Amino acid sequence: MPRLSPNRPEPNPQALAFTISQAVRLGPWSRSTIRRLAASGKLEMRKIGGTNVITGESFRRLLGAAP
Repeated sequence: MPRLSPNRPEPNPQALAFTISQAVRLGPWSRSTIRRLAASGKLEMRKIGGTNVITGESFRRLLGAAP
């Protein structure tokens, strides 16, 4: 489980997009699993500026399908 920084607010689960770090904090997956899911097309990842973000819709869809 990742350490929560006292300086960072909890990510909003209804956000339009999440950084990988935010997705790790909200979901049951590790960074490497998130990258694998994105590579396989199960999570939709976009590049905004220099940051990879996961679309909120694909994250919530996969989270709802998680056992």
